Amino acid sequence: MPLAFMLGLSACQTSAPPPPSAAQINQLALDVEAAAVADMTIMNHCSALGGPSGSYAEAARESWQFANQELLTDAERLLNDSRVNHVTIDAMPYSLAAIARVHDLSVEAGEQLNLAGRSPNGQKNVCQRELTRIETETYSSLSDLPTRMALSEQAQSLTELETGVADILTRWARWPKPGRSYITLAESAKAQCTTQSRIITLDNNWPNERYAVYCGTEPVGLYECEWGTCEASTSELPERS
Repeated sequence: MPLAFMLGLSACQTSAPPPPSAAQINQLALDVEAAAVADMTIMNHCSALGGPSGSYAEAARESWQFANQELLTDAERLLNDSRVNHVTIDAMPYSLAAIARVHDLSVEAGEQLNLAGRSPNGQKNVCQRELTRIETETYSSLSDLPTRMALSEQAQSLTELETGVADILTRWARWPKPGRSYITLAESAKAQCTTQSRIITLDNNWPNERYAVYCGTEPVGLYECEWGTCEASTSELPERS
């Protein structure tokens, strides 16, 4: 075998793989966030049943936190750094983009769990199955080690997260239905948007209501309504540099 060929083959065999791309790192963060929202939704719903299912949900939550919290924190720091339209709700900062994503993922997870449509025994069985999965699986399986390490390295230099998916799911354990002001606000949002408008109900305590408004996937703002009159909230945080 020619020496030049052998040297070339050796070089190919020993060359290091390319580092993870920014797209791969960001995708891992999105995958971790999505898995966390789904799992937390399941744990919250099963915990609310009380009894053995509720106790198991809390035990599974401890195992889940121990196994996944560090990776989830890294993922949320990375995603939060690129999200704009942060607002203050009840003295806490939230990203409107994060609220929309958590809303959609948690509603989907709740519909798939479908506890309301099951018998008591069916509720127990589905919670047992899902909580066992949550207790034994880890998010490290979502990607390879180099990508996880790259995510961790990037996250360490970013601002510490003030509110994450757990805070959103605690604040909105159940997403409220639209209130009386919704139709008027929807007509206004439709007129503002060149793409399809969207509204997420955050609070419905007549005469006070609160909504997040979007044009497509882009946040427009937070709207506070009182006695049917809605105005854009002035509680937006300064954009981060």
